[in-house]
Amino acid sequence: MYVMEVLQCDLCYKTFGKQDTLRKHKSRSHPPPDRPPPELLSCNNCKFTTIYKYNLATHMKKHARPRKEKVGAQLKACGLCNTFQSIDRAEVINHYQDSHEVKITEETLFFSNDEQVEAWKRGVESAECCKFIIRGGIRKRRNAVVNYLFCFRDGCYKPGKGTGKRKMKVTGSCKIGSVCPASIRMVKNTTTGEITVKYIARHVGHRSDLFRKNLTKEEKDSIATKLAAGVPISSILDSIRDSIPFNGEVSRIHLITRKDVWNIRASLQLPNDTVKQDDRSSVESWLDSLANYSKVVQFYKRQSAQLFSHHEINEEDFILILVLPCQVETLQKFGNGCVCFDRTTNTAYSFELTTLLVQDDQQCALPCGYMISNRSDCHFIRLFLEIIKDLLKHPISPKVLLSDTSDMYFNAWNTVMPSPVRWLYCSWRVDQSWKQHLNQVSDATKRDSTYKLLRSMADEPDKDAFYILFEGVKRIIYNDPDLLDFAEHFNREYAGNVERWAFFCQKDCSIGANMLQESMQEVLKWYNLNGKKVKTIGRGLSALLKFTKEKIIGKVAEKSIKLSPELVAIRGAHEKSTTLKSKLIPIQCGYMISSESDDSDLYYIVTRLRVICSCALRCDSCGICEHEYSCTCPDTDKSIICEHVHRIATYEKDKRAANQDSSDGEFYVADDFEECFESSDTVQSSENKLEEEKSAFISELTSLVESVTNIAQLEVIKKAFASVPQTVKALEPSFTSTNECT
Repeated sequence: MYVMEVLQCDLCYKTFGKQDTLRKHKSRSHPPPDRPPPELLSCNNCKFTTIYKYNLATHMKKHARPRKEKVGAQLKACGLCNTFQSIDRAEVINHYQDSHEVKITEETLFFSNDEQVEAWKRGVESAECCKFIIRGGIRKRRNAVVNYLFCFRDGCYKPGKGTGKRKMKVTGSCKIGSVCPASIRMVKNTTTGEITVKYIARHVGHRSDLFRKNLTKEEKDSIATKLAAGVPISSILDSIRDSIPFNGEVSRIHLITRKDVWNIRASLQLPNDTVKQDDRSSVESWLDSLANYSKVVQFYKRQSAQLFSHHEINEEDFILILVLPCQVETLQKFGNGCVCFDRTTNTAYSFELTTLLVQDDQQCALPCGYMISNRSDCHFIRLFLEIIKDLLKHPISPKVLLSDTSDMYFNAWNTVMPSPVRWLYCSWRVDQSWKQHLNQVSDATKRDSTYKLLRSMADEPDKDAFYILFEGVKRIIYNDPDLLDFAEHFNREYAGNVERWAFFCQKDCSIGANMLQESMQEVLKWYNLNGKKVKTIGRGLSALLKFTKEKIIGKVAEKSIKLSPELVAIRGAHEKSTTLKSKLIPIQCGYMISSESDDSDLYYIVTRLRVICSCALRCDSCGICEHEYSCTCPDTDKSIICEHVHRIATYEKDKRAANQDSSDGEFYVADDFEECFESSDTVQSSENKLEEEKSAFISELTSLVESVTNIAQLEVIKKAFASVPQTVKALEPSFTSTNECT
């Protein structure tokens, strides 16, 4: 019987069956002290290192074998440079570390049960404004269960399998189309119940956008409990808004909308029943409790109280100024654009509400401060502005100040703040004033015809045409005995300051908040007060704060789910442009495009302005804004990107993409210009002739100036040309559909 020899290491007492194996063990595990350290071998394709050539050769075979790509795997671009792409998550993370020097470290944590892990995970998600989700299910190992959780923004957007063409959200998908290395690996020992967590905290490729998070299960359960108890949705929203801390730290629950609550109600299949709201607390107790918070009530004076620091305020005056911290931030951010004063009176209690508004980047009106007082004059407005100025980090200098026809707002602003560039009247206030004074005319037919004439005059975009209508309106109202009272009002308030209310003076200011101000006041008086007018100041104050939270704080949530009316109009115009069967004639300054069909004789001129603009209102299909093109059609005067501009932009985009002269479809460049329009060559030749005449005149003028030998001769030339610019400007033609490009 053969007995295998057992060899034992004399240093570690490990046994071996062969002498060669024992020799290799001593060489590797117990090298002599004088032996130099072995050379470290590394892989050129990854970070694998070893001291053994055999191990390196075995590893290199992995790179030589073709990779089996997963079905439906998507390329993930680098979230920092967008130049590197790979379907392998590990390769993208290695690219972050090697090319961008992103430090990605792994932290190991130990927990004794699932409750501790869940509490730790909730704290991390709240602090980092993120969410970790399980991807791929649970992996079961011997005596262990492994879970892999990744950042919810990691990965690529996968469109649905249906055939619908649903538009992407305004803010896009929450997936960044790249790799976020933040992850959690949880290994639970099924024997002891202990959990080992390996956590990578570094996020790459995205910001901590609060509105992209979902409500947590605990928050949904809390709302569901209130709904099941019969609490009205408005009361739930009020309690959530009231829980916002005064330091401005807003969490995801504070961005909840009425639609979110309705979705929770629908998921629980609760009946749509409500309970009666409790009566509000008294006005004085409400003010006393709120006055302790200086960040909300900035100034307050009760009636029958003497205020010696402000002598212009009488003892019987009442004034309350409310400014929230979020309103200060909004005013500081958008205050250099368009600022507006609006005043609403309460005839029942003789209190007036003065609101300071700004226009944001989406042309929406946002309230930035309230003053409730028994009267409004220049002293009160100046006090209102002084309080707001103290809250700002630095004074604001708006380009446009909007108000009604009273000059107290403009005078008070110039006293406290830097003067605005322009002072304009709110168009809907002007319209309201005209309607009120025309109501005194007994003849309804004459009243309606006069109002239509006034509106057509005010909305005229061309300056020369406006003044023609302006003179005609004055002749009509001054010569009609029934309109003499209105004529006096018009002459006193509007005839001498046309530049403050005419549309041709306002169209270049990008003002889109006029009608939104009116809708804001309607929401304030009707919706927030459940369809009832203000009966007490206490209910009005509560409505003000509620409206502010819904308008400003709720606007963050609306960015992800709600389209602005302007963006809806832009998308509608683009959809209409796809159905146009238009002819196109290229000219020097742009294109001439037929209005609707091939048989139309009406042409518009579309010009590319070549401006670099950072507008937020852009067509998501064309990628253009209203400042990049101009068109001679009437829609352009309404600050709308018309369908002709969309069609030209689509044509140029397709032309660049396909590298050809015309786009596909029925939109084409006309070959026979004489059939489409009288003659494109005539337009081109006239433009060339103009350029030749200008060059010749410049040469003559240059020779004349160079021939001057003394100051007297130069003064004669300058005096002769003094009135030339005004004369040339007066001869500028109005832009019509058949004019040349200016």
